[in-house]
Amino acid sequence: FSPPAGFAPPVPKRFAVKDGQLASVAGAALALPFRLGTGLFVLGYSVSLVSADKIPSDQYSLEFLGLKVKETSKIDQCRRPEKPIEIYEFEGCPFC
Repeated sequence: FSPPAGFAPPVPKRFAVKDGQLASVAGAALALPFRLGTGLFVLGYSVSLVSADKIPSDQYSLEFLGLKVKETSKIDQCRRPEKPIEIYEFEGCPFC
């Protein structure tokens, strides 16, 4: 197996953001910390790193530095409405 005649391998280049695009990349990257940060405002939310044997095998958990991330919330202690909300959909005629 050999490369085709006249083949020249590409020259390796360091990863860089194109000129004029740094603000766009930084703006797009801001979504990640804001999205992760919204979890902090959930009632009773907490996160901790525990050993792998503390998480049941049928439960999903993110592994980080050899430990598992355990997330808990007290949302189940919130008062629920007596009756569920009923949602209706109506498609009206645009000519009426």
